[in-house]
Order: sequence, then structure tokens, then C-alpha cells
Amino acid sequence: MDTGKLLERRMLPQQVGADYVQRQSQARQDNKAGFFIETLSLMVATIPIVVPIIVRLGCDKLWFGILMIILVEMALITPPVGLNLYVVQAARKSGRFSDVMIGVIPYAFAMLIMVGLLILFPAIALFLPSNL
Repeated sequence: MDTGKLLERRMLPQQVGADYVQRQSQARQDNKAGFFIETLSLMVATIPIVVPIIVRLGCDKLWFGILMIILVEMALITPPVGLNLYVVQAARKSGRFSDVMIGVIPYAFAMLIMVGLLILFPAIALFLPSNL
């Protein structure tokens, strides 16, 4: 039995979601830990919980996977974690880090537009796989 089916059978995503909403409504805490989690760790921790919810809402798993990858890639080029920013800065060997951060702004906006289009028109992500 795979992990997703086990989690769905135990109704863990629903319980976690209900607990989360209840905690957020009881206390308005700033949860800044999510800003500092590395992307692979974040995906491993959240995908088994989120995918059953997404499927129950009637969304395509492939569409969600493509959307998730784009969002993860966007996280890699935006501060505060932005691991790719540090890689570019190390490759440059000179210049200020703020120049690298400014240089990534157009790409971050382009990715935001792409995410918006994927949400509005899911067929964009599903066009090629459906024609194979």
C-alpha cells in the first residue's frame, strides 16, 4: 500500500487541515519557519498530505505537480533562502549580493505570471501530456 492511500484511509490530511485551521484561528502567530526550510525538505514533508486533498478537490495530480515544481523553483531564486542566488554570487567572485537579488526580479515576476496562468488555465500544463 502506498503512502498516499494509507494517509487517505486514515484521514490524516483532513485531520491535519482541521488542526491547522483551528490553531490559526485560536492564536495569530507568525510562523516564519516556512521561509527557511529547504525546498526538498518542504516537498517531502508536505506532498503526502497535500496531494490527497488536491485530488479530493478534483484537481489533476499532474497539474499540481507542475505547479508545485514551478513554485519550488521560484523559491530557489527568491530570498530569504534562495539557494541559487548564493550559487550565482559564488560563481561571480566579485560584486554585491544585492545585485544578484535585483537581477532575479524579472524572472520572479515572470514565474508569478506563469503560476497565475496555470491556475486560471490548467489546460496549459495538461496540453502536451494529453496529446502524447
